[in-house]
Amino acid sequence: MRTLLLFSLLLLSFEVFSKTYEGKIELQEGKSYDNSLPVIVEEGEVAYSIRFYVDDFAGHEAIYAYTRVKNIAGYEQKYAFHASFYDAKGDLIAVCRHTTNLKPGVETQLGGMYSEVAPSEWKKVASFKVKVTKL
Repeated sequence: MRTLLLFSLLLLSFEVFSKTYEGKIELQEGKSYDNSLPVIVEEGEVAYSIRFYVDDFAGHEAIYAYTRVKNIAGYEQKYAFHASFYDAKGDLIAVCRHTTNLKPGVETQLGGMYSEVAPSEWKKVASFKVKVTKL
């Protein structure tokens, strides 16, 4: 019985952070510094903001989930950020993701949070889902 209790406590110490955000969205052209764009903000052992917009990437239009993240904890952590975008029927239009090791006290921008799409496609985006997971 004691072994089972200790094992249970050990499992609880490896609690995984995972948070999902979803909602309606109307994408628009913009830049990472445009404060009028839709944004998610979270504070915790990591603080992050995710801003959604469409901009040029190497001559093609892309949906961005521009993410800035800072590790508030005093130890290195690994996080995964996933974003997906859907039309009004719920059909998938685009996805992007980035996994990163976060050093204590360091703020960084995740460069891989974009997905190239045709203009006719990104204009159909009606909703999004973002999942942030501690690995």
